[in-house]
Amino acid sequence: MNVCKGIAGSIVVCMVCFIASCSDDPKPFNCEVSDLKIVLKNKIDATNCATPNGSISVEAGAGKEPYSYFLNDQTTSQSTGEFTALLPGVYAVSVKDGNGCTKSVNNIAVVGDNFSFSTELVEDTECRGGNGEASITIVDGNPPYTFNIGSGSFSDVASFLGLNSGNHSIGVKDGDGCIVTLTITIPKGKSGTSWISDIKPIVESSCVKSGCHNGVSRPDLSKYDNAKKYAAQMKSETQSKNMPRDGSLTQNQIDLIGCWVDDGALEN
Repeated sequence: MNVCKGIAGSIVVCMVCFIASCSDDPKPFNCEVSDLKIVLKNKIDATNCATPNGSISVEAGAGKEPYSYFLNDQTTSQSTGEFTALLPGVYAVSVKDGNGCTKSVNNIAVVGDNFSFSTELVEDTECRGGNGEASITIVDGNPPYTFNIGSGSFSDVASFLGLNSGNHSIGVKDGDGCIVTLTITIPKGKSGTSWISDIKPIVESSCVKSGCHNGVSRPDLSKYDNAKKYAAQMKSETQSKNMPRDGSLTQNQIDLIGCWVDDGALEN
């Protein structure tokens, strides 16, 4: 139970499920509505497999300054969008703004004169788990080639199945033993999470309660139009585990809400 001051300074009791918290703590910015952008400005390929002279230039806009730029999944950032001294490979560049929101530009291929390649990606359409795919084709280089993913062993298998959406590190080794790293990003496709069979039962059991979202003091979230309107807040508040207040949702339920919102909060 939280308290907050009314207009006249009186103390009123506030119990909130998804909308309008009365906590004294500042609410985090809702990145679902952020207008942050990032675009690829320029890319220069490397000379060859072993020469780190490729570069990538990106630019961020909107959102809130200052911006911090990250290459692949590195935890250290830089203040500019210029990345130099790059070997051939595939790269992902992301930006984080002053609101803590992130955007990325993915699958940027930097090739070499003696090492070029193409990738074929299949999006992940699973809500939990993954069914994405990545296939690597070497266009020009020094065979034979072997491949690995993550910390796995190298083999002649150039296709990888069952991948979650997000970044995956694929290594390619040529006949001279030169290894390049492809940080490929599997896109997220529509999961088909259903409002009627997946989401509405969660809302009815955990949110449509007395003093919460039952349509008396707050919108009834079991009504699709209301759930659609507050979909972004439903996702952010459940993923942060701020709501429901009793912490009654399982991780599976939280993931389902997120997938439904990412799919477009459809009435399906």
